[in-house]
Amino acid sequence: MMQKLHRFTAAALGGAVLLAGLAVPLAAQDAPEPRTGTFVPIGGGYTTLHDFVEAALPYWQTLDSDRFFMLMLPMSFTYDPFTLTTTDLLDNSFFIDRRRWQLEEACRDVLADNAVEDVSCRVIVPPVYTREAALDELALDSFDEDLAAVYFPGGDQVYAMQILADTPLEAALEEAFSRGVVMGGNSAGAAMLARNMYAGYNEDFDETNALSQGAVAYWNDTTPGERGLPFGITSAEIEQHVWQYQRLPRVMNYLANPDGLGLVIGVDGFTGGIIRDEVTFGEVFGDYSNPVFDALTYGARDAASFDAETGLLSMQNVLVHVLAPGDYAYDIAAREPSWAPVPDSIERDYSALATEYSGRLQLNGGDAPTLSQNVADASIVTIITGYAPSELDAVAAAYEGPGFVIALGDDDDLAALLADADIDPATVAFWDVIGGDQAQIVPEQLALVGEALQNGANVSLVGAAAAIAGDTYAANPPIDYDNDDSATIEAHDSGSYIIGGTTIRNGLGWVNANVEPALIANNRFGRLFSLAYNHPDTLALGLPDDAAVEFSDGAAIVTGSNSVFVLDLSAAVLGVGENDAFVIANGLIDVWASGQVIGE
Repeated sequence: MMQKLHRFTAAALGGAVLLAGLAVPLAAQDAPEPRTGTFVPIGGGYTTLHDFVEAALPYWQTLDSDRFFMLMLPMSFTYDPFTLTTTDLLDNSFFIDRRRWQLEEACRDVLADNAVEDVSCRVIVPPVYTREAALDELALDSFDEDLAAVYFPGGDQVYAMQILADTPLEAALEEAFSRGVVMGGNSAGAAMLARNMYAGYNEDFDETNALSQGAVAYWNDTTPGERGLPFGITSAEIEQHVWQYQRLPRVMNYLANPDGLGLVIGVDGFTGGIIRDEVTFGEVFGDYSNPVFDALTYGARDAASFDAETGLLSMQNVLVHVLAPGDYAYDIAAREPSWAPVPDSIERDYSALATEYSGRLQLNGGDAPTLSQNVADASIVTIITGYAPSELDAVAAAYEGPGFVIALGDDDDLAALLADADIDPATVAFWDVIGGDQAQIVPEQLALVGEALQNGANVSLVGAAAAIAGDTYAANPPIDYDNDDSATIEAHDSGSYIIGGTTIRNGLGWVNANVEPALIANNRFGRLFSLAYNHPDTLALGLPDDAAVEFSDGAAIVTGSNSVFVLDLSAAVLGVGENDAFVIANGLIDVWASGQVIGE
């Protein structure tokens, strides 16, 4: 299970990369022409408008103008790129004016902070909500010579580009950018800043099956007009809300696309950064962090595949770098973080995943147990644990699976409960342990099950129970997305990438890894990164609800109807941002499809 990866370029290796002894041809690529100018992508939200104005301030200072003049273009707000009703006009005008006012307020604050006096702030919103409006020359009347910056708000980037592409308005934007006007935006507005643009999911796909072939809509102008801004960056794609809205699965799908660029700059909600001359990405600002994903350096894109039967993605050795506020930048051309060189080679070691139990162990991300299917009920014990006392009995009573069911409360003794039921642990062939809440599970209660595993019984740990099999686990409760507590949701999603954002406890150590179940359905990627960041020498396994890893015969085999993630920070350089967010250089992410042996 040992692999040695070599960093490569087409010139250095004559068009091939040596990966685990195999020669893999490189896809031919035309060198993109870098864009000279400043882009300010922001993952989402409007709390960072102050930082956007700060980024535009140096160019404004060259204009010798007595006003700080900006445009806010509202195309992404539209409900229909070709038709505008009176109701839609009134609705959009109300909401965009609030954003316009916020940008003007941010401008006034920036000027005050920089002791700039006797200068007014002016933001105009041309009412361009349809393609017809973008085709009208009147839309150009706001492009004064002292224009300092253009801001694209959130909404729908597909609608925005259906309005803008190949119009006089788009041409005017390109001319403005060429003379130095700063371009920025949040969410959909950030996505537009890359010429190769992500257009969301295709029909019948969402984040739960984003690792499937054909899941993501990718606009790179193969169909005329289906692209981002023509003057947008051409060496990387931009993904917004990357931590906040669990975008990592679709990022991996993008990265595997042979027609893509193999490099993704991610910006999170309430967080942004600055791309200068398409050379560097950095100067991160805001509450959280921004990752960069590189599927080129170690050949991940060229070796990626989708299973012929399941359509599931398999891709290994994607480099991930995470930037936070502070002295951290990323060299886009060299594909290297400023604070740590990318190694020429990295040893990949999956041998820690080998187990020597007599029985089989299955860690299931969230679905029903599968090891015990088609087995006589008399030899199965199902344990329900990790629930509040007021819920435990009801959950156990409602369980319709096989075997004898035990409701294990946090003060219960499993051996005593088995004795009360007249069950000899030595006669149990299958143990199914189903967990509800990782914060409420008591790992030590399951020591008896571990002994049974050593002695040849088969064990399936499902949901929250799967987490405690590792060396350590995230002892945080699941998040309820059907509530209005936005602060709690934000702390769970993006806040998990902050020091102390995840509570970590010791697990059972049945596998030499750290495990996070319910990875996609409950957006646990931050917990996965927390486990790896706090214990970088231990592989972190991310299990979607519909995927599992089975440990038997010294191998870790992926099963189920989804792929699993492996996060490896053993060779990473770790730091911390000024906002206490994780900083990571040279992490590695794998995706392993169902049926694969991890590490082979």
